[in-house]
Amino acid sequence: MRKAKKVCLADLAKVGPGTPAGQWFRRYWMVAGTTRDLYDIPEAVRLLGEDLVLFRDSNGKIGLVGQSCPHRGTSLEYGDIEDDGIRCPYHGWLFNIHGQCLDMPGEPKSSKFAAKVKHLAYPVKELGGLIFAYMGPHQDNPPPLPKYKALADPTGQRSLEATRVYDYNWFNFIENGADPVHFSTLHRADANDGTWRSWFFDFHDVPPFDAVETTYGMKVISRKPGPAPDTEYADVKSFALPSILQIGDTEFTHFKQPKEALAEGSSNAHFMFLAPNDDEHFTLYTVNHYTGPDPEFFQKLAPSRALERRRKNRMTGASMRLFGAASALRILPAKVRSR
Repeated sequence: MRKAKKVCLADLAKVGPGTPAGQWFRRYWMVAGTTRDLYDIPEAVRLLGEDLVLFRDSNGKIGLVGQSCPHRGTSLEYGDIEDDGIRCPYHGWLFNIHGQCLDMPGEPKSSKFAAKVKHLAYPVKELGGLIFAYMGPHQDNPPPLPKYKALADPTGQRSLEATRVYDYNWFNFIENGADPVHFSTLHRADANDGTWRSWFFDFHDVPPFDAVETTYGMKVISRKPGPAPDTEYADVKSFALPSILQIGDTEFTHFKQPKEALAEGSSNAHFMFLAPNDDEHFTLYTVNHYTGPDPEFFQKLAPSRALERRRKNRMTGASMRLFGAASALRILPAKVRSR
């Protein structure tokens, strides 16, 4: 009998078909795009190392199919949208959202050949402005799409931030998100500005933390003394493996609130849905769900979030090189791992 290959840490970055991490991801619904960005033309999508095309037919149904037409390999990114699906621009083969070929203009009218052609297609579902795809087994009967509260709750306000694409592997980002110490160091604030952020994540007094395993992944809980004896302030980050992060301190971090404000708890759930494009790129979809009393919460949040993104963009060169170097110590090439 062939001995099963041992999976090592470096394998986690590889998400293509047949890889251990790729097979893992394909057991979950992954975000493939947003309803906001899907217009009346097809959209090229790279997901888990596969080149695909996302489209909405003229009847409003969304499909995710292989990018290359099975006939002559023409990219369906340039296809025409019709009531029943997407038509290849080269020879006019028409495919519905399930990948079934419906029409072949070059065939005789009596031909039944189209019924024999089934193109690659994946099930998709919409929830809260995001389009999820299931790329795993049993596609005729996929597992249910979880009703994430930030996406499914009809109360409160919901905001979808700009989609971001990063040119490093997905695991580096997840690993970084589970590391609260870097926030006190890399993202340190002015220790004298009197805000919750500078006090809680003080570089000179890094809060102790616990990593708590859960049925869906883990929680990272950082702690500081509370306003009364035997009480604590807690900052909680949740991770639904393999690729969803939730942070609950957005309004305190970006609105420069005093530490006492934390006693009221957070009213905004900040969810990050990560979708690996391939071994070296991933796309991040960020959703905020606010259930507090301020009707202008997102108008007030937007400028601070934009400022934070600009600051991170300025840091990209140096800090990403530093981050990449640090990550390389954890994800080693095979010839180093074998020593």
